[in-house]
Amino acid sequence: TLANLSPYATELGASKAQASTLIILLAITGIIGKLLFGMASDRFSLKWGMWASQALVGVALVLMAAKPPYAVVVVAALCLGFATGGLLPVWNSMLALVFGVGSFGRAMGIMGPVITLLVMPAYVIVGRLHDLDGDYTRSLVLFCGLIVLAIVLLVPVRLPHHGQT
Repeated sequence: TLANLSPYATELGASKAQASTLIILLAITGIIGKLLFGMASDRFSLKWGMWASQALVGVALVLMAAKPPYAVVVVAALCLGFATGGLLPVWNSMLALVFGVGSFGRAMGIMGPVITLLVMPAYVIVGRLHDLDGDYTRSLVLFCGLIVLAIVLLVPVRLPHHGQT
């Protein structure tokens, strides 16, 4: 989604300058998301933090799948920025909690290549669906489904208690 945001916006009629602005907004809201979710992850349930991040991505994808005007694409970009920024502190906190601080580096080291292998096909899928359909709608709907799956898969996960409410 992030890699195709500018081409998506220009296909909807945004100028190149407007499409570039979306990337800047993503970066700014990503920083804010890291700070806010980072503080929240020390005080609240990490699962709820992860669900909030995923929900923001879902909202962004649904908004974009509707082929909205530029102002709505801006809202979607803001949601994506907060979500992607917020995901990192929550995820890292979850990893430290599950694997322990002493194994955190190893867990991150193993997860990096696994995540890369899982993400790489998305570029091919998005490209292929775009070639077939001439737009990104089917890809966005597919990713919405994957977000719902991720939210559901998190339900049975049991995290060790760490003083959160």
